[in-house]
Amino acid sequence: MKIDNEVFLDLFRRKPKEGNKYIIIVSDSILHERLWSIGYYSMLISDAESAENAKSLIYDALIKKGLNVKDYVFLAAYMKDRAINDELSNAFGSYGIKYDVQAYKIFYKKNFALADDKTIKQWINVYIKNIENNNEATVFESPINAVDLQSENIKPIEWIVYRLITSGESLLTAPSKFGKSWFGMDLAISVAEGTPFLGRVTQTAPVLYLALEDSKRRLQRRMNKLLAGKKAPENLYFMTKAPTLDDGLIETLEQEIKSKNLKLIIIDTFQKVRGISNGKNPYATDYADMGKLKDLADKHDIAILLIHHNRKMKDDDDVFNQISGTNGIMGAADTIIVLTKNKRDDKEIKMHLTGRDVEQNVFVLNFDKETCRFKLIGSEQTLEEQEADFYYRHNEIVITIKALLSEHCEGWQGTARQLRTEIIKKCKYFIDERAVGKRLRALAQDLYEKDNIIYVEPSSTRNKLHKFSYAPVVDILNTNDTHDTNDTHDTNDTHDTNDTHDIVS
Repeated sequence: MKIDNEVFLDLFRRKPKEGNKYIIIVSDSILHERLWSIGYYSMLISDAESAENAKSLIYDALIKKGLNVKDYVFLAAYMKDRAINDELSNAFGSYGIKYDVQAYKIFYKKNFALADDKTIKQWINVYIKNIENNNEATVFESPINAVDLQSENIKPIEWIVYRLITSGESLLTAPSKFGKSWFGMDLAISVAEGTPFLGRVTQTAPVLYLALEDSKRRLQRRMNKLLAGKKAPENLYFMTKAPTLDDGLIETLEQEIKSKNLKLIIIDTFQKVRGISNGKNPYATDYADMGKLKDLADKHDIAILLIHHNRKMKDDDDVFNQISGTNGIMGAADTIIVLTKNKRDDKEIKMHLTGRDVEQNVFVLNFDKETCRFKLIGSEQTLEEQEADFYYRHNEIVITIKALLSEHCEGWQGTARQLRTEIIKKCKYFIDERAVGKRLRALAQDLYEKDNIIYVEPSSTRNKLHKFSYAPVVDILNTNDTHDTNDTHDTNDTHDTNDTHDIVS
């Protein structure tokens, strides 16, 4: 069946009127006629011939005649042939035309044959309202050339908290009663005030905190505790109740973003805004719920932080496997922060950080019970290096060796027993003679790297002397032979250096 090209060519000559830019593509002729009769533009594509005709129509209208095709949105609402649908989406997308492959949801699991006109209108209008609230339909874009991408002026990453929270979707998880809400409240106040958070610079911006597990009383007490007598920032807003993702959360947040110019939204907790899965695939449900909030964040270039729980079972191999739910939750997030302790009563907290725009790292925090704030102690690697260096500098064997070398500039050598005697004399530290050799072998690399001390262990059972000396210092300034380095004949041999045959081969 062929499409009436003249009808659509006439349509494309005009700019679409407000709310009337949608062309609904279906493969059922009865549904097609009903859509026209109740006021919608409909295109019937039921077979390969009509699909080819549609592509020719678009080419003719857009390329040859330069009509307003790109101002319309094509909704693939009821397509029986998946291959034809995919073919059209690629063809329309290659011209930069909006072709919504998700529009099947309009009639999905609905009996349109028995539905009255009012019901069909309602199905269509609800879907159109949703995609307009989300700013755009799901479309296929034409490929971008690598040269164009390289030269495109793309906005740089916008940090809400430098190298911790960026625009996009972030996820904070920790076990129950771990201080997640204190973390969230402190972050909200810091961004609203523009004061450092965990020692990092913040962007001063309006913040909305959805404290969905708190009463106003608890919220007020927590905020005042962190403010410590200061006046609350005027650009910090709270909600203690909110609709779920299925009941209008996105629309509610959309209004708040526009009216308050928000840059950070904190949802405490993520579970409170989730809908009912109704037995759907858990991974798909997790990814879809996360995806809705990520789309909102990306659309408005803001940060959304979701506070979530860890599962009770630990995973020592990968801490991110402790996040409650499927991998769909972590997979959709741009940044993931997981708080853990080795034991629940430990003072030291590890903050595991990973994401698309942040450097993967592990930081050590302390929670100050007096101020109820998390404090950054340092990165785990830095602290481990500092701790190792501290123990090295205070090691009795190291102290003794350095003292001996200060007394014997040319070097010192002696048996394990002699070294043990020196250790006892200089440090009042008793060590088993049999352990000396093993301890020295463990220290050998650090002695050289940290103090430039060369250790030579006994070469045989007969020669039991342990030898220590400072490595010779090379005088770099006097090692250059000026005669050789200035030999222009050797260094500037143009025949050798420019022999392209030798270089290529």
